[in-house]
Amino acid sequence: MSLDRPADKVRTAPAAAARQADSVAGTYLADASTGRRTRAVTGLSSDFRLAGVDRGVLRVASDRFGDKTVNAAAIAQGTATAPAASGLAPRVVRPMARTNSAAFVNQIYDTRDAFDGRGSCASTSAVMDLAGYQLAASPITVNYGGTHVTNYGRYVTDAYTYNGTTFNRTAPDYSGNGAWAGAHGWMYDPQLGNVWSRLFDYLNRHTGWAQENGWDAAWVRHQIDIGNLVVVAGNMTSAGHMVLIKGYTDDGQWIVNDPFGPWTNGGPGGEGMTYSTAYLQPTQVWGN
Repeated sequence: MSLDRPADKVRTAPAAAARQADSVAGTYLADASTGRRTRAVTGLSSDFRLAGVDRGVLRVASDRFGDKTVNAAAIAQGTATAPAASGLAPRVVRPMARTNSAAFVNQIYDTRDAFDGRGSCASTSAVMDLAGYQLAASPITVNYGGTHVTNYGRYVTDAYTYNGTTFNRTAPDYSGNGAWAGAHGWMYDPQLGNVWSRLFDYLNRHTGWAQENGWDAAWVRHQIDIGNLVVVAGNMTSAGHMVLIKGYTDDGQWIVNDPFGPWTNGGPGGEGMTYSTAYLQPTQVWGN
C-alpha cells in the first residue's frame, strides 16, 4: 500500500520520493483499544509474511528462513527499536559450512494447548532430532499463539509406539498438571527435570546408534558432516537448556533449532538460529 498522493510524485524529486516511501514502509501493529499504530518492522520484505501476534510479540514467517519474532510491545514503549525487514534473514551460510534438514517444534507453541511445555526442552529437542526421519508427520491443530497445524508436536505429549516400544510413561507438565506421555513423559521427572539418561534411552529406542559425549566441537562438526543431528545441553539460561544443532557456519558458529524461541526468549519461532559456542556454554551432547 502506498501512502503517497499522486500529486506528490509529480512534485517530488525521485530521491526525495524514495526517502518518503522508506519513512513509512513497513509492518505495523495497531492497538485495537487506542488505535495507536507501531511500526514493528521497517521496510518491506518479499521473504517474510505476517504469521501471528501474541501478547505484543509479532511473528513473521518465511518458507526459506523460518519464523522470526519482533517484540512490538517493547518498540511501542521505546525500549527497543524496529528492525529492518532486510535484517530478518539469517547470515548467508557459505558452501564450506553445512546445514542438515531438521523439522522445527516449539515446546510452548507447537504442543497441546493444555500442556505447559516450559520444562520440555529436552523432549522437544529429541523429537526434532527424529522428526521426518524415524517419526512420520502426525498433524494436530493447536491454538496457542494463533491457530496453526504442527506436524510433530504430538510426539512430545502423546503416547505412541515405535520399533517395539510404546512411549506411554507419563509425567505432569512444568506446572504440575496432567499426565503427559510421549517424549515428555519418557524423560521428565517432576523433581529432577529432564533426566539425561532417559534422553539417551529415548533416542536409542528409535535408532540404536545414539552417542553421548562431552562437548567437543570437532566431534559435533563430524556428526553434522555425516548427516546426523546433535542435541546439546548448555547454560544459555539460568536453569540450563537443550537445543538441537543441525549445522555450522564457516566462522565457527552453530545453526540451531531452539525449542524455547529465538535466544530462548519463550516466544514463537526459534528455527535456524545462529548461536556461538560462548552463548551455548555447552556441557553435554547427544549425536543421532
